[in-house]
Amino acid sequence: MGTQFEATVDIDRPIEEVFAHLADGEHDPEFSPRVQGIKKEPTGPTRVGTVFHSTAKDAGMTSRRDFEISERGGADAHPLARAVQEPRHRDRGRP
Repeated sequence: MGTQFEATVDIDRPIEEVFAHLADGEHDPEFSPRVQGIKKEPTGPTRVGTVFHSTAKDAGMTSRRDFEISERGGADAHPLARAVQEPRHRDRGRP
């Protein structure tokens, strides 16, 4: 069984500004220390079709993953992403 954590933070900014910041995956390293790097294509606002290329380290293993935004709502909806390829492991001699 997994562990669930919750936290509440009050942010003195308009909801649209907060949503735009969180929806832009380039900000992931700010709140996820496992994300070592991330690049967005194309540059500009996050929209359907935007792809994030990320490198993350979990349990001593570095992997690269690509995620494409497949659906996007307004400020009250999270963008939905799908993996566009299998992770490529770079540690421990894996392909």
